[in-house]
Amino acid sequence: MKTNLEIVQQGYAEFSKGNIAGILEILSEDIIWEFPSSALVSFSGVFKGRQGVLDFFQHVAASNNFTEFAVDTFIADGDHVVALGHLSGVAKPTGKPSNNKWAHFWQLKEGKVIKHYEYVDTAEIRDAFSN
Repeated sequence: MKTNLEIVQQGYAEFSKGNIAGILEILSEDIIWEFPSSALVSFSGVFKGRQGVLDFFQHVAASNNFTEFAVDTFIADGDHVVALGHLSGVAKPTGKPSNNKWAHFWQLKEGKVIKHYEYVDTAEIRDAFSN
């Protein structure tokens, strides 16, 4: 059986391959996936269930061209995993670049992710999506 850290690392490996279905497999049916709310950002807010997370990733893909997405380190403690990383990209609606450091909080139960929260520089994202 995989550790919680290995499960989260698998999720990032699937993301790097563009395999969103692979990410959905590590999630519980009633996952709560949250990205800080912003009126200008279609992929912000709370997304519930695997379908909600699929909607999140579809909004991300429709809104962003990533030039870099990397995990810098992991911190694991029991049912909690934190990933720290950075990204660069361009907001498709405005053509503006964005560079951001992020932290992802993952909570797992019985080998499935039950909660995900992303901490990011919301002002950087707002500016990238503002005209």
